[in-house]
Amino acid sequence: MIPKRNQQVFKGCRVSDSMASIPVQADKPRVEIADGFHTGQVEAVDVNDRSGYTYMDVTLSVDGSEGVTIKAGYPLPICPSSMTGLLFARFGADVIDGVPLETGLLEGKQVQFATIKKDKYVEVQRETLKPAPGA
Repeated sequence: MIPKRNQQVFKGCRVSDSMASIPVQADKPRVEIADGFHTGQVEAVDVNDRSGYTYMDVTLSVDGSEGVTIKAGYPLPICPSSMTGLLFARFGADVIDGVPLETGLLEGKQVQFATIKKDKYVEVQRETLKPAPGA
């Protein structure tokens, strides 16, 4: 491919001289979270589309790590045997075909979950997210 005037080609991408500038931000400070079980709270539940798939993102705070949040993503749609359906069932919801579930059922709940470090980030082991003992 021959670039048109005022364009450069970098690894198959066109970059025009008239492109808007994109600011560069400092990296967020990394906080070490040990592998294993943790307690915390569900801070938010959001539904997002990524790469043509819909996910429910559960944002969790980690007890003992002030200001630190991590996310666990659950695929949608919900059915009784899906990972998302089993999550709601662990929190006491009746997961019944055709009956919608409210994300508010999870928000604000005290929870227990396991994490594992993967390369440069911490991953929540999704199947371990459940109500904290005594909650």
